Amino acid sequence: MKLTFFYRDTYGSGGVPNEMASLYQALSQKIELTVWGKHGEHHLDNLPGCQLHTFDSLIDLATVFPKWLEAHRPDYIVVVGYFLTENLPVVYWARQHQIPVILYPLAQLMDEVFRGKIFTADPDVRRLEAAGSAQQSWVEQLKIVMNPLLKQLYSMTAGAWLMGNVAKVAVFSGEEQRQANSRYSDAEFMFLRWGVDEATGVTDTRHFFREVSSNLSQDDNRLNYVYWGRLDWYYKGIDRLLNGVAAAKKRNKATVLPFRVFLIGPDYRGGSEKAKEFIQRFHLEEDVILMLPGSYEAGSKTPLRDADASIYLSRWDGYPRTLRESILLQVPILISRETHFLDIAEKTGCGMPLMDADDPNEVAEALLALVDAKHRQHLKEQAGVAAPELTWGAVAKAFLKELVSDGLHQIPQSSEEHVAV
Repeated sequence: MKLTFFYRDTYGSGGVPNEMASLYQALSQKIELTVWGKHGEHHLDNLPGCQLHTFDSLIDLATVFPKWLEAHRPDYIVVVGYFLTENLPVVYWARQHQIPVILYPLAQLMDEVFRGKIFTADPDVRRLEAAGSAQQSWVEQLKIVMNPLLKQLYSMTAGAWLMGNVAKVAVFSGEEQRQANSRYSDAEFMFLRWGVDEATGVTDTRHFFREVSSNLSQDDNRLNYVYWGRLDWYYKGIDRLLNGVAAAKKRNKATVLPFRVFLIGPDYRGGSEKAKEFIQRFHLEEDVILMLPGSYEAGSKTPLRDADASIYLSRWDGYPRTLRESILLQVPILISRETHFLDIAEKTGCGMPLMDADDPNEVAEALLALVDAKHRQHLKEQAGVAAPELTWGAVAKAFLKELVSDGLHQIPQSSEEHVAV
């Protein structure tokens, strides 16, 4: 099988290019793989099994890509990203050569994406830890206001053409499929998740809560739950989690909850200040501990490794590395549907999914249910069952199996007016 990935930002830096590089490496060990992307600062030297190509501009792409396509004719082309305009001519050229295209939107077809601008600054956690959260200029604020309108316009024009001219849409989860299908009801779907082969930043042998953070008086009988990621109040669901903690405290009717929650990560869009205000307003100082860069070792995952549970209640997300690493470390997970981990949690029993993370009472019930030691032990054991399915090798194998079983050799027929857009 000959497979080509076209992703504009392949040779860039940050979380998604790094994840895609891991996917390329896993796939290249099984098939003939070619990767196209815009010339960038990284060269992907660690991918000896891939044929790597770059372009400098749309004009350059138009000069070289159709000729390459005609000469090499891959069995499939995977275009990455729904809003990247470079994908439109690539899909058009693929149709001209009767090569089926798979769209990999990276959760960009989910509802929250069309309601607002998800990223207002570089979201990479490592860079945020080093540089902090930047102030927004008036131009950036205008972009935020205009963003939903422009996305809706795109979805009805170029986006509709794109969706009408791909054979399949590769999604992270059934939840992403459900939300995407509500916008494009004729789309056909397959699954392509992200993997993880090792949990990074866990070399410190000391127990974080009993030894490293002794200044916070954590050596007691309370359980330690961790949220690990950028502190985005809305999209990462920090408000959902804290509303649940407040509801649990009200329900528990005790002076001390049986657990505490650590919020660990860099600020994003003022999320840390909102968290501080909430903690003070509901008197949760002993129940929720905010740890910003400087109060923990950047890149260290020992708090995650030593946590009694990993909590992630996002309203929008990719395929969170922190949850993949939690499962690899056999840490019980409490998740929202939008994290895309509902499927694997239900299949293997490795975590607790919430059907409505906006309901504080449901969140509170789950937080309190995790206190049960037998329940947590069961979740840890099932995480061991789930972990092999999340390796990059397993992800690549599952994706290729779907390609073979679906036999994507036919291009979907669409109207002439769509082709002309």
